[in-house]
Amino acid sequence: MYRKILPIIVIFTSFLAISSCESVEGNNLILDENFDNNTLGWIEENTSSHYTDISDGYYRILSRDSNTTRTSCGSLMRSYLINLPQKYTIESSIKLINAEDDNTHFGIILQGASLEYAISIYPTGWTLFTEYDYNLDSIYTLSSKYVEPNYNSVLDVKFEINQNSYRLNINDIEIGRGELKMEPRYWYDLRLYASKNSAIAVNNLNIKK
Repeated sequence: MYRKILPIIVIFTSFLAISSCESVEGNNLILDENFDNNTLGWIEENTSSHYTDISDGYYRILSRDSNTTRTSCGSLMRSYLINLPQKYTIESSIKLINAEDDNTHFGIILQGASLEYAISIYPTGWTLFTEYDYNLDSIYTLSSKYVEPNYNSVLDVKFEINQNSYRLNINDIEIGRGELKMEPRYWYDLRLYASKNSAIAVNNLNIKK
């Protein structure tokens, strides 16, 4: 009797495993980070310069040091940034929870080998998308737009990449579109940041095919 039941159990277990894998792959998520835990190794520290913590489904970043421009944090595990498809979308929901002045800004930083791209959101209503070239030590604004500020609510960032073309939306409002110097299928790092004397709470960070 046990010999008959055992193959059935093995087959059923295998079916569940295959179904589970198909379900995960079917949602087209390369990165599905909801900050329910810290399996990817996001930096959590409490120093005189900054405070970072994951709790209650949020990644909180508080920049304390007025002598630095910003506090930026990434994850220790970054395999999701390797061999990306030609077309994908980076999405995140971010809320500003403290701002000292109108020069406060926060957002997402994407780092390549020689280029850094930053999505910077200001409480005054401006959003900038900039490119910094390490070799030339120069920064260039690729897109900028003023949107009536509403920073008491969560801001939904959507950054679409198709080969070396991009389109940036904030709360379904297009900030800009254009061309990157690179076809970004390999990023060195993806970081969340808050400028000096400000704090943010990040609800999620996803990469979708």
